[in-house]
Amino acid sequence: MRLAADLSGKIHQQTGPETATETMGGLPQEKDRERRSGIARLSPYWPSKRELIQMATPERVKSKMKKLGLSGVNKPKRTPSHRTKSHVVMAKQGETYKVIRFGQQGVSGSPKKEGESASYRARREAFKARHAKNIAKGRLSAAYWADRVKW
Repeated sequence: MRLAADLSGKIHQQTGPETATETMGGLPQEKDRERRSGIARLSPYWPSKRELIQMATPERVKSKMKKLGLSGVNKPKRTPSHRTKSHVVMAKQGETYKVIRFGQQGVSGSPKKEGESASYRARREAFKARHAKNIAKGRLSAAYWADRVKW
């Protein structure tokens, strides 16, 4: 049991450390716990995961993404006004960034859905078999993104 003074100057008994910080006008409970545990933040501003990713992205990549109207890295976007390609993405694998345009304009893919016909299934499987080597190359290949978005 402790004695503590509140903001009005009255002295009263305390039963636990959490109530002591509240009544003494100190740090809020969470901040006080962080301070006591040694994991206090250096500033009150702590960036979110998305902000950390954006801060780590080079300026040249950010400006290119802004020009293309992309919302983030590895997030494909439709490009209906492009002459030949239906989608664009700023792909990142490791520390490598690359703008990839993929998909033939005007051709619809055949994503898996319930109750699809046998011909749609055969069409999708033929695409995946035909481009399997290129799909396996990873995020820096157009086939990977076409397979993921359109097929």
